[in-house]
Amino acid sequence: MTQNPSPGCRLRARLFSLPLCLLAVLAVLADPGTHSGAASAGEASAKPAAVPQLFQPARLTVEPTALRLDSSSSSHGLLVTGWAKGGTPGRGSESTGDRVDLTGHSLYESGDPGVVSVTAGGECRAVHNGRTEIVVRHGGKLARVPVEVNGLDEAQVPAPSFRQEVLPILTRTGCNMGACHGKLAGQNGFKLSLRGYAPEQDFYSLTTDLGGRRVNPTAPDESLLLLKALARVPHEGRQRFEEGSIYRERLAAWVAARCPGPDTNETDAVALEILPGARTLRLGETQQLLVRARYADGQTRDVTWLAQFFSNDGNTLSVTPGGLARAVRHGETSVRAHFQGQVEAIVLTIPYENKVAPREFARQNSILDAPLLARLRALRIPPSPECDDATFLRRASLDATGTLPAPAEVEAFVKSPSRTKRGELVDRLLDSPEWVDYWTLQLADLLQNRRERDHDVRGAKGVRAFHAWLRSELAANRPWNELARRILTASGDTVNVPAVGYFITTIGEKKAEESEVVDSVAQAFLGTRVGCARCHNHPLEKFTQDDYYHFAAFFSKLTLERKEPAAGATRLETETREELERRRKVEELVHAVEQAEQELKAAATTGAASAAAAPEAGTHGDPALAPPRAKLTEQQKKLGEARKDYERTMARTPGVMQPRTQRMMFPQPLDRSAFSFQPGEDLRTSLAAWIVSPDNRQFSGAMVNRLWRHFMGVGLVEPVDDLRASNPPSNPELWRLLQQEFVGHGYDLKH
Repeated sequence: MTQNPSPGCRLRARLFSLPLCLLAVLAVLADPGTHSGAASAGEASAKPAAVPQLFQPARLTVEPTALRLDSSSSSHGLLVTGWAKGGTPGRGSESTGDRVDLTGHSLYESGDPGVVSVTAGGECRAVHNGRTEIVVRHGGKLARVPVEVNGLDEAQVPAPSFRQEVLPILTRTGCNMGACHGKLAGQNGFKLSLRGYAPEQDFYSLTTDLGGRRVNPTAPDESLLLLKALARVPHEGRQRFEEGSIYRERLAAWVAARCPGPDTNETDAVALEILPGARTLRLGETQQLLVRARYADGQTRDVTWLAQFFSNDGNTLSVTPGGLARAVRHGETSVRAHFQGQVEAIVLTIPYENKVAPREFARQNSILDAPLLARLRALRIPPSPECDDATFLRRASLDATGTLPAPAEVEAFVKSPSRTKRGELVDRLLDSPEWVDYWTLQLADLLQNRRERDHDVRGAKGVRAFHAWLRSELAANRPWNELARRILTASGDTVNVPAVGYFITTIGEKKAEESEVVDSVAQAFLGTRVGCARCHNHPLEKFTQDDYYHFAAFFSKLTLERKEPAAGATRLETETREELERRRKVEELVHAVEQAEQELKAAATTGAASAAAAPEAGTHGDPALAPPRAKLTEQQKKLGEARKDYERTMARTPGVMQPRTQRMMFPQPLDRSAFSFQPGEDLRTSLAAWIVSPDNRQFSGAMVNRLWRHFMGVGLVEPVDDLRASNPPSNPELWRLLQQEFVGHGYDLKH
């Protein structure tokens, strides 16, 4: 029987009534192995799959639809798609069989080879300034791509760029990966920055270190850089590229040009695009991918040959180093491309062979059903029937409160004829003290409220105090954004402000910016991992080393006044150690001045009494007043100097030193948005405002993902605290809807 919970309960009730088969679907969609590498050529053939014999394209489309080439972007690939009759061009919207990748099966011809040449694989290369077109043919159909070449310096071929070609080649071929020369200590005396995040450092290592033995401009082919990579001399890393490859050609050309260094006018890419975007494939079908990098000046460049490709689930979809994706088994996963610190991902779907009647996807009981059923329909997975009442009661009780229902409650619930009993049950569970107890435990775990480390000086009493405070917040149904703000801005002592315990655990005995607090805040409140960027640019996300220390600067003014429990309460101050010492010096001198004033007043009173007894002596120039007057003057002078020192210290722009560049990093959020603050302000106040802002989808997404994983057994993003562009949610539409509901209902954890 279909349940009809009250409108306020429908969303919550639906979370508890999703069919068991959906858990299996979610497990297929959200792969835990998000760090699997790209398949090698030996693991997945670099040859595209054969075109189905019965497939005859009704028309061809080519991406991009037009090309513009110049000296900085003198070559570009093409992607060719054949569309079946009735197929509609539109990324990710087609059914299997609507379109087929014909890039590796088409014929290419340049209208004017003197302007643009084209290879058998569709690679277009600028030859001379002018205009022409590329004609693409397959199965009696053709398509035309207009090409314009502008700004090509035919008199002088530019040397390969160190930043745009040499470093990306070293990254693409694995020379600077963590297992080779990119490790912290390098490899066999040769050290490169991990994936090229420090160009100046790498240029020195290649051209100057050890007398420049790795390059030979007078005989480029004899350069150790090439001999090692080609395995013409012993090399532990084995052969990295072939003799006739473009990688060997461009590195040799760079050495022959006398190794030009990093150009300060060049910038890295600001975004990537993967063509053809989201796709639906048949089992065994292939799709060639093309990666384009966009730069701040508007330039677009084909970097497919330089990008790195990775499948988020190699068991479902493999991808070769050249970007040829192959459907291995039914399911859905994403492929991501990396280039110059930028990451982009697309979703590829391989539906099951099931034939499911459309009516199976027609019934919807809540707003969540639309994106859920759409994903099941795309994968051709039939939805399961609704669970029975006893199963629903058991699941709801365990998931919401961590307890099992009593036998009498089970019997009464099963026998009840009420059509709204499921929604009413959810309301009772969410309003119960057991819910408060259970979810206090969940949040305490998220916020690391446990005494497991030597540097946690709160003692068991402090841990219990933070736990009790969390419980009181949940009992009051404190919205998650307000609760997070209170924790992030907590200061004072652990007795009066138990939430300070979060910083005692994460800061410990280190300076705040050197402690775990930076990583912990990002992981707990934003669901993202930034720890890699402490030492080098993040390998899987856009975060650079600068981004990490900009974020760390928000905590640079925090100081823990640590005390063992027997000696008193530990305090969290919102000043640096130097500021704290100078403020206390001012306070000491204020007290000293007040004491000196009292001494002078007492001496003057004594002198006045003596003068009354002997009026002829008077008090003017009384030598007894000179010492206290001099003492007061001295203390006032010291106070004035101390106040100036304190004001100068407080006026400094807070920040932390980036260890590699030795540059000061000032507070800036992870999205690199503009940030301003006032002298003496607790920087965490503005940080908390940015974190809990409704516009910050990382904050709402992190909690939504944790809740979904708790109830469903697997997150929409896995691992649950690894939200990043290269690890997209398994159901983007559901992801957006859940966030809208969560934010729209005031971050209510019970919604």
